[in-house]
Amino acid sequence: CLGAWMTDMTTGGFTAHLDPNRMINANADRVRIRHHFYEQVFLEDFVVGLTAAIAAAEERAHPHTPPPYLPGGSHRAEPERPLTVTRFFQRMGAFVDNSMIVVSDTGDVMFGSSGLHREEPESYFAQDYYLSIGYSLPAALGLGLAGNKRPVVFIGDGALQMTAQELSSLCRYSVNAIVFVLNNSGYVTERVIHDGPYNEIQPWAYHRLPEALGCPAGLLARTEGELEAALEAAGRRLREPVLVEVVVGRMDASATLTKVGEQ
Repeated sequence: CLGAWMTDMTTGGFTAHLDPNRMINANADRVRIRHHFYEQVFLEDFVVGLTAAIAAAEERAHPHTPPPYLPGGSHRAEPERPLTVTRFFQRMGAFVDNSMIVVSDTGDVMFGSSGLHREEPESYFAQDYYLSIGYSLPAALGLGLAGNKRPVVFIGDGALQMTAQELSSLCRYSVNAIVFVLNNSGYVTERVIHDGPYNEIQPWAYHRLPEALGCPAGLLARTEGELEAALEAAGRRLREPVLVEVVVGRMDASATLTKVGEQ
């Protein structure tokens, strides 16, 4: 177990039953083997040593067949069809290419975007801890300044409301990120687990937010046809950030999130 926090999210709502007698648990600066603790063993050093040990071992000692990694393939838009989370990420699978770097926020956007085909290493960044919602927008600023690939951001409306002001920094420093805001009027990740009025948020006109911050105008997509028009516009606007508000249903969610909620 490498660097994991045993939270509700990583243990299935604390339903995991992991036998400590069969675990090697390595965190930032400590390794635990059964009931023995080894202090000041840093995670990076441990992973380097473990990788070297695996490479030196006989292949039959650790057989592993990775699943095939398939590209996103084609997608045919139905112009009048209302957007859904599933169809949106199917379209993204055909849209995102090696000139882009993907940055995903916490929530259903992470479940959807983690299925995107990425050929290159270090081309997908995500943060899946609940207390970090809003991570992706400032992360895109750093990635955009540090590299030469166009950041593609997937963020929920609730997460955006945590760090929306960083859109202003993207504009100031001409980081040409494409920011897809999935607007389902609140916290759908919580709704599928336990719904209540605390999952509602103040509705914003997300596609108009860039103008309020002195940025180039945002775009609104409610249908697959409008999404196609937004993608074409983003493809022409290569030197500036582009925000696309993607409107989906209040309870619309990826198949993975729906399954998590049922469990």
